[in-house]
Amino acid sequence: VAFNPALPAFEQQNILGAGFTGLHCSDDPDDKSFGAAFSAGLSVPTKWGVGTGQLFGGNLPFYESQLGKFAGIKYVASRDVSEKLAAGIGFSAGYLWGYDKDFLAAADLGFMYWFGTAGVFKDLRFGASLLNLGKTFTDAEVLKKKKKKADSYPGIGTLRTGIAGTFY
Repeated sequence: VAFNPALPAFEQQNILGAGFTGLHCSDDPDDKSFGAAFSAGLSVPTKWGVGTGQLFGGNLPFYESQLGKFAGIKYVASRDVSEKLAAGIGFSAGYLWGYDKDFLAAADLGFMYWFGTAGVFKDLRFGASLLNLGKTFTDAEVLKKKKKKADSYPGIGTLRTGIAGTFY
């Protein structure tokens, strides 16, 4: 759901997922060599569609990317429109603190089309989404740039497309 809110639409069972990423910077001049990011989510299908909730957060204290600490939630509602087409909408809220303070309040739109078998590919599908429509993190200080404000993170109105399939 981080890339396309329509992806869970065809799921027919509850899905619980969690992830953690440890980040290390060996030559940080501020001696802040460890950072981390996490995500945990749950998708629950109903007869009206699939609801997905996600918690995410992290700590990026590095000289090269001093965003500080952030945490947020995301809720996605997705539904199959036909046997091959799915659509979804998501809402995110988050808070950033540490070097500066800021908040995130944004929406995502997406769709996915399932082709089925095409040539040598099985389960071929195509998706597109428009992410971060709203207020993203924009007031974070980037100390490396002599206390200038950072660009918005994540980027506002990000268009993502992708195609996936199974090849044997």
